[in-house]
Amino acid sequence: MKTLHLFLAFTAFLLVVACGDETSNKNDIDNAAHDDAVTVDDAAVVPDEGGDEAPDEDLTGPLEEHLAGVWAMKLELYADGTVPVVGDILTRTDKIIRMEIKEKGEGKVTADWQHAEVCHMETVVTEGNDIAKTITTYFPPTFTNTFFYVPPTELAEPKEQTVISGTPAEFSFAMNKWYEMRGAYFQGENDTEPFDIETEMITDKEDTRIFDHDGDDRPGHTFEINSTIANGLVWGVIKNVMEITSISGAGKRVEGTVQWAEEEIVIDTDQPIFEGERIVTARKSGNTMVMVKIDGSKTCDDIMDEQETLFNP
Repeated sequence: MKTLHLFLAFTAFLLVVACGDETSNKNDIDNAAHDDAVTVDDAAVVPDEGGDEAPDEDLTGPLEEHLAGVWAMKLELYADGTVPVVGDILTRTDKIIRMEIKEKGEGKVTADWQHAEVCHMETVVTEGNDIAKTITTYFPPTFTNTFFYVPPTELAEPKEQTVISGTPAEFSFAMNKWYEMRGAYFQGENDTEPFDIETEMITDKEDTRIFDHDGDDRPGHTFEINSTIANGLVWGVIKNVMEITSISGAGKRVEGTVQWAEEEIVIDTDQPIFEGERIVTARKSGNTMVMVKIDGSKTCDDIMDEQETLFNP
């Protein structure tokens, strides 16, 4: 558990990602990860001999062909925190994403974060006092969809971006660890001093590498907090790390777990009650992912309309 200074009293800790959200900055990084994947056995599922029914075409053919298409993803990410006024709390960040898996040759796929769309993202307090449970943090599209994406292939110990194995009837699926940076340069852009995103982070809100990343005339990135005692905007610099591993994959559904972490520095807020010191830690277990393959014509609005049943087994 790590103490982070100068953060808002209640909910800067509610920043998550995304992961994963999720998307990437459309112009900030030339990402080579989309050409990476892992080779899998393209064995087909063979129907039982003597069966009268035709095989399900969704469960036949190479796995990479089966996975290619549009998917709806739901993430639930949990964190423990201790903050002024409301004390000990547990938060849950809900994130729903529309994304595409692309085939990259025989036995290869990649998750196209470059064009993914975050349909919904908010954080709520699930355990805490009565005031704490009224706090909700909202993340606008400029927050969820604008960031620097550092793929697994570009880390100190490079790995494939997306790893698959098995057959359409039963397969594994993993997105190796990646980083997201919001609100600050880190690769020497505009003649700034670069830093290692894996081991370093902005710590001074006057750092010259901070810039208006979401174009709202405030440095860093901005999100909104609502509660029964105060509402307001908070802006700062946020670094996320995400990793997704499937527990089970079959047909058009994948279930898995998420490992994540976050560091942030609050630059300012228009609500003084959100200033202060806090302690927050992402939970190492209980973070879940569900992916469901959908028709490519479905939009985020369709996914949100169907979410109550779409992600159920």
